[in-house]
Amino acid sequence: MKLYETLIRPVLAYGSETWILSKSDEARLGVFERKALRAIFGPINDNEDWRIKYSDEFHTLYKYSDKITYIEFNRLRWAGHAIRLEEQNPAKESLLRW
Repeated sequence: MKLYETLIRPVLAYGSETWILSKSDEARLGVFERKALRAIFGPINDNEDWRIKYSDEFHTLYKYSDKITYIEFNRLRWAGHAIRLEEQNPAKESLLRW
């Protein structure tokens, strides 16, 4: 889990502060996150049958926010940073134009 939190998740979300996500993009990110978590946690032995874990089982095992919430948090953090910049800074000017 430490590997996922420190390497995979930040690399996947690099530059996410400026992304425009559609519903299909959010779905693709969710699929990737579930695949990565399934690889980390592995299958489960359920009554002598092996099966993959369901999505709701990941929420109990992995207590952190999902990828979309993580990206939205990054956006808010970047917006707070941009608001505190000097008035003539291009990043602040582009943020205030919207």
